[in-house]
Amino acid sequence: MNAPAVTPISHLSPLALSSALLLGSTTGHAGWEAGALVTWQSASDSRIEDEFQGSADLVAEFTLGAGVLAAHVEANSSPTVHGVSGLLGEANADAGSAYKENGHGRVQLSELNYTRQAGPGTLTLGLIDATGPLDNSDVANDADTQFLATGLNNNPTIEFPDYTLGMFYQLDIGQQDGTLVLLAAASHGLADVPHARYEALFDIDEEGRGAFLAAEWQQLHGWGMTRIGSWLHTGAHETDAGHNYGVYLSLDRQLGDAMLNLRLGAAREAASAAARFASLAAELALADSVNLGAGIAWTGAAARLVDADDSLQSELYLRWQPSAQLHVSPSIQCIHNSGFDGSGATVDTSVWVAGLRAGYQF
Repeated sequence: MNAPAVTPISHLSPLALSSALLLGSTTGHAGWEAGALVTWQSASDSRIEDEFQGSADLVAEFTLGAGVLAAHVEANSSPTVHGVSGLLGEANADAGSAYKENGHGRVQLSELNYTRQAGPGTLTLGLIDATGPLDNSDVANDADTQFLATGLNNNPTIEFPDYTLGMFYQLDIGQQDGTLVLLAAASHGLADVPHARYEALFDIDEEGRGAFLAAEWQQLHGWGMTRIGSWLHTGAHETDAGHNYGVYLSLDRQLGDAMLNLRLGAAREAASAAARFASLAAELALADSVNLGAGIAWTGAAARLVDADDSLQSELYLRWQPSAQLHVSPSIQCIHNSGFDGSGATVDTSVWVAGLRAGYQF
């Protein structure tokens, strides 16, 4: 894509941008990939309705000058009233990433950013996903193909903003096989601002707004990867307790045909509902096209919360990939004290959730 076409791209609606990206992919100046996912889930609690959820993603990259312009368009279907994703927020990490203020699904431009070399590292700035460069794992980080459980995708003690305006810098330390990631972003993203409108992202001086700052060290080993980081959220909190902050660890380790992930995290109890976290996940290759995943995640409720109970979530899934494009994955989850509520008033104290996913990559 040539330079004159770049200016109007930021003014396109998500649907128009999606069409522009697809057209651009045929010119030889861009790379793109797309995928669609359909998920069915059913809970053991009769108060929770069975639910079908659909999502789609389109990611494209354009060479622009000395760097790369990247865009991510995604879509979610509307949730079922009293369905699994509405009453069990931990059950489907793929649901709710592209919703309107009324909770209905929409087509959304989630990321639009530019990356280029800056000194010894690379700088990315624009509309970003803070979970992209931070708190990653090769075994527990993708709700499309790995775990559906939210606690087995990212650390819930980290107060990530939604898709937000910001930047991050990645510096590779070649001799040490290490990478330093520094991120600075607005504390409120698309799902956090009024009406989930794009223009609200630019109201950075709005009362209650602040910054989200993070630093992470990534160290590659012969046996896996260590990621350790800290973060600060300076936006307003319901408790009026001031800033929130915390530390975290994500450790991947290869053991034969299995990959393991350990996550630990802690946040300031005065400002955070999730004060402590620990999870262990594993994926085992059973055959060329079949993988088995198992994981468990514990989240400790802050002591200041009244009548709150620590939550526990576990998941077992089997992923069958008959072709490079198609994958099918049945799963079973057990969620104990959903939303730190062990009273059983809204949902049972312990709920089993059966699921089936089918995804296709273009």
